[in-house]
Amino acid sequence: MARLQKWAIVLAGLLGLFGQYGVVAADAEAVSVVTDIAYKSGDGLTAYEAQRCKLDLYLPEGEKDFATLLWFHGGGITEGSKADRMTVRIAKWFARHGVAVALANYRLSPGATYPSYLDDAAASFAWLHAHIGARGGDAKRIFVSGHSAGGYLTAMIGVDGRYLGRYGLGPDVIAGLIPVSGQMITHSTVRTERGIERTRPVVDEAAPLYHVRADAPPTVCICGGEDLPARAEENRLFVAAMKAFGHEKVEYIEVEGRDHGTIISRIPEADDVVARAILAFIQMRRLPQTYYLDDAQGNDGQDGRNPQTAWRSLEKVNRASLKPGDTVLFKRGGRWRGQLIPQSGAAGLPVTYGAFGTGDRPSLLGSVARSATLDWRLLEDGIWATGDAQGTLSVDVGNIIFDHGATVGVKKWNPDALREPGDYFYDADAKRVLLRSDGNPADRYHSIELALRKHIIDQSGKRYVTYENLDLRYGAAHGIGGSGVRHIVIRRCDLSYIGGGHQHTTADGRPVRYGNGIEFWSSAGDCLVEDCRLWEIYDAALTNQGSGTNVQENITYRRNLIWNCEYSFEYWNRDESSRTHNILFEHNTCVDAGYGWGHNQRPDRNGRHVMFYDNTAATSNFVVRYNIFCNATDSCLRLHGRDWTAALTLDANCWYQRDGALLLWGRVSVGADEFFDHQRARGFSTNALVAEPEFVNAGGRDYRLTPDCPVRGLQNNGVPVGALP
Repeated sequence: MARLQKWAIVLAGLLGLFGQYGVVAADAEAVSVVTDIAYKSGDGLTAYEAQRCKLDLYLPEGEKDFATLLWFHGGGITEGSKADRMTVRIAKWFARHGVAVALANYRLSPGATYPSYLDDAAASFAWLHAHIGARGGDAKRIFVSGHSAGGYLTAMIGVDGRYLGRYGLGPDVIAGLIPVSGQMITHSTVRTERGIERTRPVVDEAAPLYHVRADAPPTVCICGGEDLPARAEENRLFVAAMKAFGHEKVEYIEVEGRDHGTIISRIPEADDVVARAILAFIQMRRLPQTYYLDDAQGNDGQDGRNPQTAWRSLEKVNRASLKPGDTVLFKRGGRWRGQLIPQSGAAGLPVTYGAFGTGDRPSLLGSVARSATLDWRLLEDGIWATGDAQGTLSVDVGNIIFDHGATVGVKKWNPDALREPGDYFYDADAKRVLLRSDGNPADRYHSIELALRKHIIDQSGKRYVTYENLDLRYGAAHGIGGSGVRHIVIRRCDLSYIGGGHQHTTADGRPVRYGNGIEFWSSAGDCLVEDCRLWEIYDAALTNQGSGTNVQENITYRRNLIWNCEYSFEYWNRDESSRTHNILFEHNTCVDAGYGWGHNQRPDRNGRHVMFYDNTAATSNFVVRYNIFCNATDSCLRLHGRDWTAALTLDANCWYQRDGALLLWGRVSVGADEFFDHQRARGFSTNALVAEPEFVNAGGRDYRLTPDCPVRGLQNNGVPVGALP
């Protein structure tokens, strides 16, 4: 199916129409709310009918021809309201993502009995069909959904044509049905009204199952894997029966780990699978697809749609035509070599790259292995060269990792400098590595990884991408890099042994190496890095930086664990016409800056946790708070160049430096004794702590604070500083 354009919503001419209703801004979001619109009118209404038959509209601002979701609340047809907190949160979430939402009340039992509430549901749709066009929407794109009892109402008006028929419409005018945890047999409240015990299943004219038909609207039924007893079975039977009747556009989704409540309560959360499924169905008339990769049992000739028919290679993923909302899952314990080129999603529908199964996170390696004796040949005494059996090395090798980091190679810039075991030279002309070793390197080490100068993930220009639970290692450029990115989420990923590649050679002949763990380069915004671990990075673990006219904005780094990187966090932006705004670095634990593999190989040793290089961009709201900065070879923070820190907030951080200065502020060294005076003089908060954090087992990389550690007293709303509880 061709990708549809992102729905846009312009509410032109509404001010005059809204005068008779209450119009308010929805919590300062780009959503207008019109409340208590009567969708039934006339002298024949009962007082209860007039009271309940109202709906609220949640309208996204600034677009037109938008789709609309008619949502019925749950509550067993005996309770519930369009004003319920969770129902309102759901409406706001979809409206913020370009879909108008109508929340409709309906009569409840015992105040009304079957089929009164079904008539109300049909009447609310009929009103919406007649009036949404005047409010900027597309009457041909009205979808119906609801939870539990609301799911039952959704299914009934979509398959039993009698109800919409009373209003001169048929089910064919509904763009799609999305019942969530709805009863597909006769509803338990209807059975109660008839004197039938609630536990006795009945399928009659009051049951969606009774009315299955081939010409019903496109339908997606959604249930939780831990839903109410028999609820999932009812929905699976309904879908199977629809297909048996010849319906070709009906699907069933069962979400593992969700119960009857959480199947909808997580919709407003980031990257919720239920929200993505509904949004994709509305915006693109398709459900998000999940594709699986298995490095051992997969086959690129298969469809990739389940673990048994998984793809095998990274190349297949890069070639695949992914759509917004799709997910690619790598099998845990698997290993893939090469470069991942992600694909863009859309607002509310990111393309997600993650993991499935059990065991270690799947590894994406930016290296080639040369661990076999036949991979090496002796050139001269003590000098070994990579052979051509596994291919030449077409890009620079920025690091050699022996036995998974037990030791690393030392990069040299000419073959005459290979004097010590482990010294190596990348021969660009011959596309090979020369390595000094006492004997065949493969006889000395079990594993030899040659890190190539490529980003492991190159996301330049991408939008709406999420990476979860991946392990990136052994790359000689950036772990995740690229310019011009927006709406990137990186969570629960590991990145290690990154960087060291040859970036360029200066005019005076000095080679420059580079490589950051996660870099947002020039014109990046709306990005989040959380709950990741980063170690042994040549340059910075985390950074946003750039040159030329660009904007860096709305980037958050939180709850990350960082150790043995030259810098834990680096920032600069060099152009006076550029702008940096809303950067947040909080609740991170940063340990031993400058103690990584690359420090002693650098010509510019500069181990710092926070490295602010010369920054000339207009900068505002740059916040560093609730972090632990523990020990660095040089200092915990360095400010280099122009002092732009009027825009900087430093608050409630724990600082500790075993030796030397805590800060290097321009040319001024600030030690522990001067720290608070310096902070006060600069206008920074003195709500900080200079003390050694007591970790559970620093040698074992367990950087949780001990229960009685004084640093626990430095808190953010009861949560101690640092990344770990």
